[in-house]
Amino acid sequence: MPDAVPSHSALETSNANSSQALRAELQTLYQQLLELERERDAANESAAHWRNLYSTEAQQRRSEARLAEERIARLQAERDRTAQVGEPSLPDSPAARAAIAAELVELNTLEALRVKLVAVLQERDRLFATLRTEQVNHAKTRDSLTAILGDAIQHFGRQAGKLGMNHLTSSEPLGIDNGP
Repeated sequence: MPDAVPSHSALETSNANSSQALRAELQTLYQQLLELERERDAANESAAHWRNLYSTEAQQRRSEARLAEERIARLQAERDRTAQVGEPSLPDSPAARAAIAAELVELNTLEALRVKLVAVLQERDRLFATLRTEQVNHAKTRDSLTAILGDAIQHFGRQAGKLGMNHLTSSEPLGIDNGP
């Protein structure tokens, strides 16, 4: 018995249904592609935002550290100058010598000298405590920003993996300026 040949109208209906199903599937895939592109763009923007925040904070911390180092150097120089009063290493400027001489005249008693020494030592201790606090705060900020940046990179890597961009999840640099 010969195989039954489908009628022409049955083939047209079958082709039309297949074509509609194919169009619907293509439309769904296109929408998914658009959504994935939006997610990728959002992940890229987020990563750029976090890189910018990290760079800004790092620059601010470097500036603060540089200013603190300069202040420490000035204070150490002042401490050294104060400790060496009367020695030949006095500043050469007549105004500086006159200012030191005037201060020494005021410190003409042992008690006045002790009071001045206590004030200088207290100021030194206060400045060292301030420096230690700043160093601790800097370390906490650095650790916090590093953790946040790591989280952002992991999130970006997951998003890139979802989008099939595994080549971006390698260890290629992100262009973060860590400074000197």
